[in-house]
Amino acid sequence: MKTVWLLILLVVAGAAFADGKTWRWQSPDGVVHYSDKPPPPDARNVQEFSPSGNVIDNDPTSYAVRKAAADHPVTLFTSPNCADDCKVAREYLASRSVPFSELLMNKEDDLAGYRKIFGPEEAMVPSITVGNTQKSKGFERGQWKRMLDLAGYPAVGGRVLAPTTARP
Repeated sequence: MKTVWLLILLVVAGAAFADGKTWRWQSPDGVVHYSDKPPPPDARNVQEFSPSGNVIDNDPTSYAVRKAAADHPVTLFTSPNCADDCKVAREYLASRSVPFSELLMNKEDDLAGYRKIFGPEEAMVPSITVGNTQKSKGFERGQWKRMLDLAGYPAVGGRVLAPTTARP
């Protein structure tokens, strides 16, 4: 009878650990850490292990960027005649390693999607949305910095990311 209870206990304990994840990361001072809790935003070389398959996450993008991008995706609205300002906006987002979708407004449907978010006034580019609640018309570095900081994007990035194409 004791063997049966021991077997049941081992099965229950194994099931409890089966859903857990383990993270390995390096702190800014170079120390390697292992934990069952997600790493802090400034962690580098983050690897995620899952006991149900030993999945190793080798994504060079920091955990903080991936978390912010999942919770607060960024969309950059541009137009064909926006050259210098849109280039500066793209470079600013890339300098912070912010993954973003770029919506080039060259059709009436694209403009209608813009107006749905920003209102019926004349379109101003570049414009940005961060998540579902933050938006800004025109590029104003201080405003964009506040929005990205609030969303959890690190102030300094390391990997330049190419934009993806978005549809509203």
